[in-house]
Amino acid sequence: MKLRALVLLPISFALAFAGAAQAGKVEIAFVNPASYTDAGADATEEAANLRQIGRYLRTLGERLLPAGQTLTVEVLEVDLAGGVRPQRDGTELRLVSGGADFPRMRLRWTLAGDGQQRSGDERVADLDYTRGLANRGDSQALFYEKRMLFAWFKTRFVNGVDH
Repeated sequence: MKLRALVLLPISFALAFAGAAQAGKVEIAFVNPASYTDAGADATEEAANLRQIGRYLRTLGERLLPAGQTLTVEVLEVDLAGGVRPQRDGTELRLVSGGADFPRMRLRWTLAGDGQQRSGDERVADLDYTRGLANRGDSQALFYEKRMLFAWFKTRFVNGVDH
């Protein structure tokens, strides 16, 4: 049994690297982040959130875009889910109400590859962001924003009408 595991291990590594080599690519630019409505409670949190959004979009590209395609995304506006409320101890807490505090972003994008190119400028939002059971008690950072971006990415570049 151990021998079988040792034989399969290099094969699984080879398959993982072959898949990564054939993945699409995403390039991210955050345009004038100082003007964003709400990217975080302070400069440190804003920077961390924007890094995480960029990392997440790059991961989606690696997972979902075909090899040879490059998606360039300019993030023009960010408004995270919920709102920041000061606490008595001086800290701030992000609260979500499920109302008009839904996550939203404005993205300008260009998808290029295989001798073709298309682009768009879109406002992405999830008005019903508190739906479903999966979000109850979820502690993943930017959970609502990632779910919104995944739905947009999949609709626009995988299952979309422009595809």
